[in-house]
Parts: sequence; structure tokens; C-alpha cells
Amino acid sequence: MRYVSVILMLLAVVGMPILAQPAPADLESEMAATQLKFEEWVAATKAFIGSTTFNNDDIRSFIELWPELAAIDEEEDDEEMVDYKQMLNDPLYREFAGTHGLDAESWLKKSIRILTLVMKEQMAIHMAAAEAQLPQQRQMIEKQKAQLGEQTYENMKSTLEASAAIMKRQREIWAGMPEPTASERALLATYRDELTALMMGDDEEEEWQDEEWQDEEWEDEE
Repeated sequence: MRYVSVILMLLAVVGMPILAQPAPADLESEMAATQLKFEEWVAATKAFIGSTTFNNDDIRSFIELWPELAAIDEEEDDEEMVDYKQMLNDPLYREFAGTHGLDAESWLKKSIRILTLVMKEQMAIHMAAAEAQLPQQRQMIEKQKAQLGEQTYENMKSTLEASAAIMKRQREIWAGMPEPTASERALLATYRDELTALMMGDDEEEEWQDEEWQDEEWEDEE
């Protein structure tokens, strides 16, 4: 199974690059590799979803069954990239679909579409917040140049600029993802709180809030 792990990967892609700290030598290459995985996932997802759309019954089914599917997914190693064909043929997923009387392929396509549209909205919010912090972080790096030392200063500048480039590319990629239909947009608005709670979970929401792109840490060091 490779389902819930997709969400964790997407969150990591957006969250990791914006932390402007002294960078290990291989951080930028790691960021580039993660970005490549993200682009591969987006392409695979667009191809898999195709022209699929969802209705109210579909979104209710998704909300109801997500926790159970998440529990199944947690039993699996999430290091590999998601493969929708493998997911459809996965015995655990087939058993899950059969138990609930689902059309395995249709339900998965609709669920991935719901997931993708919710994530697209969430990522836009988080990236906008991250990008808004970039000027302040650039200023803080310059203010602390003398205390940081040349190597740390250059590392932090490089990491921040690489982050900005990655976020710009992420916006371009997400812009190419399908937009919701009018009826889907209304459903997503109606169920936004429930969907966000399922996607993010309390722990993840607290983690986003705690990080705050490390503003407090920056302020403490001034």
C-alpha cells in the first residue's frame, strides 16, 4: 500500500525546503531529489485520475473510510513512490474494497481526486505563508552574517534561495493539476473542515503551527 504516505511526502516536500538553517552539504541535492519525486507523483496522479469526478456520496464515503485505509497503509513501508497500478492490485486494498462493496478502481480514482484537490488548496495556503516569510529570512541572514561565519552564512543563503526556487516550481506544477468542477468546489467547501482534519490530523497541524518557519528561533537569536 502507498496511499497515506503520499500525503506525508507532499507535506515534506513543502515543509522541508523552507527551513533556512545551516545546511549540510548534500541538502540541496536531497531537496532536488524530493522535488523530482513530487513531480513524478503529480504526473502519475493526473494520468490516473483522468476525467474522473466525484459527488456527495463519493466524498462521504471517502470521509467515512479514510481512517480504515490509513490504518492499513501504516502497516507498510512508505519509502517507495506511490504506484496506482500496484495499489489497485494490492491484496490489502482489494480486501478493503471488497469488504465495503466498493468498485475498487472507481473508488480509488475518486478518492485520489478528492485528496489531490484538498492538498492543492492546503499547499497553496502553506506555500503562500512560506513565501511571505522569505524577505524577512533574507534580512535576518544578512543581519547575522558576522556572527554566523562565512560558511554558515553561504549555506543559509543557498538553502533559502533553493527553497524559493522549489516553491516557485511547486506552484507551477500544482497549477497544472485539475481544477474542481462547480459542484465539486461546493462539496469541498461544505466538507472542508472534515477533509482537512482527515488529511492533516492533529499532530501534523500542531507541527505546522510549531514550526512557524522558525520565526521565534530567528527572533531569539537577534
